[in-house]
Amino acid sequence: MASRLPLLFGRFLVKGGHVSEQQIRAAATFQRDLTPSTGEAAVLLGVLTVEQLRDVRVRQRETGDSFAAATVDMALLSQEQLDQLEAHRRRQAIPIGEALVLHGALERDRLDELLSEHREISRREVA
Repeated sequence: MASRLPLLFGRFLVKGGHVSEQQIRAAATFQRDLTPSTGEAAVLLGVLTVEQLRDVRVRQRETGDSFAAATVDMALLSQEQLDQLEAHRRRQAIPIGEALVLHGALERDRLDELLSEHREISRREVA
């Protein structure tokens, strides 16, 4: 039996007619713009210097390597450090619901109601 993928909150909002696809795209762009890249997080946390980050970016342009591949190949970061940075970066991300509130697409009280509804639906799908 194939397992069902969970219904993501943004998709739930669009399917329910609470927000439009355009509002979700705008909120997702807002999220991306405010979430530091892994490289920026490395500098903010003191794992890399600004100069090392510049060197990594030059290497990426020259080789087409990902940030992870470049930093590991340059012996600047381990895979464990990269995993920790990615986890930190994800924790810093603004949730899509919050981004929708900040953009005026949802009121905070309505967001709270919809989050509760989504959690209930998600629990039923798992059971």
